[in-house]
Amino acid sequence: MNIPLTKRPKLDVPGQSPVPEKHARAKKPPFKFVIFFQQLFRRLRHWKTYVPPNAVTYELAVRQFLDNIMGVCSRTLPAWQRIVESGLAEQSPQTDQPIDFLRHHPVEDLYFAGFVALEAAQIPRLYEHGEADIIFSTIADQIDVYAKRGDRLMSDVFFEVIARLNLLHDTVDKRPYDKAVKTILRRLDFDKTDPGKMLLADKGFRHLLAEPFAIYAPHWWEKFKAKFVLYQPEIAEDDEDKEQEAMAELIAKTEAGRKQPKLRWRKRAAALFG
Repeated sequence: MNIPLTKRPKLDVPGQSPVPEKHARAKKPPFKFVIFFQQLFRRLRHWKTYVPPNAVTYELAVRQFLDNIMGVCSRTLPAWQRIVESGLAEQSPQTDQPIDFLRHHPVEDLYFAGFVALEAAQIPRLYEHGEADIIFSTIADQIDVYAKRGDRLMSDVFFEVIARLNLLHDTVDKRPYDKAVKTILRRLDFDKTDPGKMLLADKGFRHLLAEPFAIYAPHWWEKFKAKFVLYQPEIAEDDEDKEQEAMAELIAKTEAGRKQPKLRWRKRAAALFG
C-alpha cells in the first residue's frame, strides 16, 4: 500500500525567529546607464523646445524674402521689359515679334525667378551647408505657389541659375548677373530665332539687362542674418518624445527585473606542481 509522503513542517526552534519559506528579493534599481539616459533625454528635450526670441522659421523667412523681391521686381520690371522690346524691335523692325513675345512668354515670372536666384546665391557664404540646403529647398517649394503657378517653371529656373553660378564649388563668380540674364533669355526662346540669337550674343544688350539685378539687389539674406536666426520646428516632436520615453522605461524595467545569476561553488583546481 502506497502512502503518500507529506512534507514535514518546519519546527520553530525556541529562542529563534521563525524561518521564512522564501526570502523576498529586493527590487533591483536600474543601472546607472539607464538613469543617465533618462536625465540626458530630459535635457535634450528641453534644449529642443527652446526657441530664441529672434528666431524665425525657414518658411516665414522665405515668405518675407519673396515678398521683398517681388516688390523690387515690380519697380524694375517695366524698364527691363522695355529694353527687351526695343532690342527685338531693332533686330526685326518689319514684324510684330515684341507683341508675340510678350503674349506667349511669362516674362514677369522668369524675371522674378532670376532675381530670386541671384539673391539666394549669397546664402552659401552666409550659412552652413545644412541650413543653406533647407533654405534652397524651401524657396523651391514656395516660389511657384507664391506666383500662383501650377507647374515647376520658376523653381526650375531658380535651380538652373544656381547651378550655372557653380555655388557647389565655393567659387566666387565674376559674372553672376550675365549668367542669370542668359538663362532667362534662353527660357524666353531667344536661342530659337535669328533676332533672338543676335541679341543673345550682344554683350552690350546683356549688360543693359543685367543692370537692374546689380543695382537694385537688396542683399536681403545678409541683412536678415545680422538680426535673426533660423530654426526648423519638429513636425512630430510629441510622438518622437513619447517613443523615446517608452524606450527608456522599457530599458529600466528590463534591467530592474533581470535576475542575478546564481554563484556556484566550484572546486579549486589542483596545482600542477605541489
